[in-house]
Amino acid sequence: MSAQLNRGAIEGTVTDPQGAALSGVDVTITAVATNVMTNTETNSSGYYRAEALVPGTYRAHFGAKGFASLDVTAIEVPAAQVIRVNTKLKVGSINQKVEVKADLPLLETDASNYSSTLQTDIIQNVPLAGGDLQQLTFLLPGV
Repeated sequence: MSAQLNRGAIEGTVTDPQGAALSGVDVTITAVATNVMTNTETNSSGYYRAEALVPGTYRAHFGAKGFASLDVTAIEVPAAQVIRVNTKLKVGSINQKVEVKADLPLLETDASNYSSTLQTDIIQNVPLAGGDLQQLTFLLPGV
């Protein structure tokens, strides 16, 4: 529980130009520094919430069928605080949007795997403290 105390959140409501709540709006919150994304969707009241966000700068993308997408940038999320970002989507036509940006590469958040093969003569001839073969792993590049 205490590990979550340093995390923040972004919440808000999404409405149409007349102020009616929009449900089913896709909301993507992206950390600017790492490109780690948190996806959520508005409920029937137009409410969304992205929790457990590491303090930092974020951007939010809002998209729904029949509406122009909206990007909100430079959202500062401090530790242990909830930032409210209410948005109003404009009715849009069917357009294709192509955006090319040079962002930071995405981080692999699933697993960090590394493998290496050592030849038998290396294993037999490298002096190891206490003969512990696990010490060989520290000699491998990238470990």
